Amino acid sequence: MNSVFVPKRTGPLNVDVIREATRGQWKSRIYPELGIDVRSDNRHGPCPHCGGKDRFRCDDKQGSGSHFCNQCGAGDGFALVKKVRGCSFCEALRLVAGVLGLDSHAPIDRAVLERQRRQRELDRLKKERRRELDGLTIDALRAAESFICSRSGIDISSWTGQRLDDELNALADAYRLIESEGLNG
Repeated sequence: MNSVFVPKRTGPLNVDVIREATRGQWKSRIYPELGIDVRSDNRHGPCPHCGGKDRFRCDDKQGSGSHFCNQCGAGDGFALVKKVRGCSFCEALRLVAGVLGLDSHAPIDRAVLERQRRQRELDRLKKERRRELDGLTIDALRAAESFICSRSGIDISSWTGQRLDDELNALADAYRLIESEGLNG
């Protein structure tokens, strides 16, 4: 196990700064430097705390170090450090700060934290919008297939590859023309 710099306690710990600095660092840096063995491929394996063969996985959702064990439960990266090292939250915070080379009492830069929070929210909204658009695209393709089959008697279920792409692109162009000319209602 690597030796870890642990800042001396001189006042209240700045949890926000340390938590923000850990985002995306758990699997690649923090866990290995603290001697916590987790699989990097999100597959089940032994729990670094209670053992077992395949009861544990580290999914690291949103870079938080999140994990789940069928025996000892779920938590974020700090919870796993606490379990494996047998320490308090404050001690886990100091250990992690040491791995990242942070002073655990650094002043909070509220503007930076707010920018990072807004960026995470924007990324979440973009991902949500992409999922909505993907769903609309699938719905539109189903509607197009239904329309083509009902209006023309053409069976497009056998269309594959380039022909399907060409026909759907032509249909999309026609739909955009109808929309732009205001002829759809």
